[in-house]
Amino acid sequence: MKIALDEIQRHDHACVSFHLDTEFIDYAFRNVQTAVRRHECGLVIAPALLQERISERLALAGLDPERLLATGQLNFISPDAFYLAGGSFDADRIIEGVERSIQGMLRKGFSGLRGIGGVYDAVAEGKIDPVKLIAYEIKAQALFHQYPVSGICAYRRPSIPDSLYDQIVQIHPYQVLRTLSLS
Repeated sequence: MKIALDEIQRHDHACVSFHLDTEFIDYAFRNVQTAVRRHECGLVIAPALLQERISERLALAGLDPERLLATGQLNFISPDAFYLAGGSFDADRIIEGVERSIQGMLRKGFSGLRGIGGVYDAVAEGKIDPVKLIAYEIKAQALFHQYPVSGICAYRRPSIPDSLYDQIVQIHPYQVLRTLSLS
């Protein structure tokens, strides 16, 4: 089902495709804004350069990214550190790490976790087997029912074959409408 980014609620697992980094930055910025407004923890899985650009955009909007990072309300992690820690893609290890993170942020008093991230070019570069990625997405879906979590899996379209993206869309209950904010 198609959904607008601002309609995503707790327990929603959505996917979105993007072609340009500016699109991802916009989605991440808006997702973090919502997390702050709802006293959730925001997680952004993105390369360092995009993390910097998202922080700049947050600062321009009057949010203090340094304070958000210091309090744990905002967390950045690189795709390699998130998906390829230990040198390989291991769905069970990733899910266990996410569960530990969710439990930790709940202990800190946040009302939930709102995340966005993607594998970027790891599939095209052969770092992530498409079959393992699909298995991970299926396992991740269960987390959204167990915990106060919402997440957007962002896929750079030039890096994901159409047949794989079609499978990814089928796994996710929601597909984010492609719109850019003007803020």
